[in-house]
Amino acid sequence: LSLPGSFCMPVLTGPQYSIDIAVCNGVVSWHYAMLEHVDDHGSFTLFENVDAPESVWDAAERWIHHNFRRHTGIINLEIIDGVVIESHQRMSPQFIDLYGNGWLENVITLYTERRWEYHPTSPKGYSIPVRIKKRGNQTYEFSQQLVSAITANASSVQVFTDARDYLFNDNQTIRLAIVNCFDLKFGQTAKDLLLEDLHVVSRRRTNAS
Repeated sequence: LSLPGSFCMPVLTGPQYSIDIAVCNGVVSWHYAMLEHVDDHGSFTLFENVDAPESVWDAAERWIHHNFRRHTGIINLEIIDGVVIESHQRMSPQFIDLYGNGWLENVITLYTERRWEYHPTSPKGYSIPVRIKKRGNQTYEFSQQLVSAITANASSVQVFTDARDYLFNDNQTIRLAIVNCFDLKFGQTAKDLLLEDLHVVSRRRTNAS
């Protein structure tokens, strides 16, 4: 097969991990791994903080040794079957409120003073996307009262109010919000409540031909 813009690569079928790593002078000083659960369409349904298997850490350490040997900063790696499929010189903004008090201050110290002193005490975290099937060119919102009530008992509720955010999704669903929490049952209940509360604000206009 040789088509313009095409390429070939191995098919990776294992679970996907997203890992934020603090690297200080090429040495891993802290990490936080999320196991990414997906549905039959490949949409992310849950991100769960886990102790990643040894094969994942072997891949991460090799990548850092070969590409960030003298680096100081935060990196994010996406890994499947021991293969790094994405690498970013940033943290994953979706999860940072799960990392515990003082984490962001230590990131500043890492970049300004090239040292890391953070020792987290936060419990196991979960990040739960709130998704619906695509229903045409519509925008949605939740009641502020409900969002505030959930936020009071969650780590955070991230609501995507700009219709342009809907474009960064798969072909089957759109992501409207994310609930970050330390209690999975609470987070799943919160997701259900948000979906029940969801209402259409307007229909997005399409360009006339």
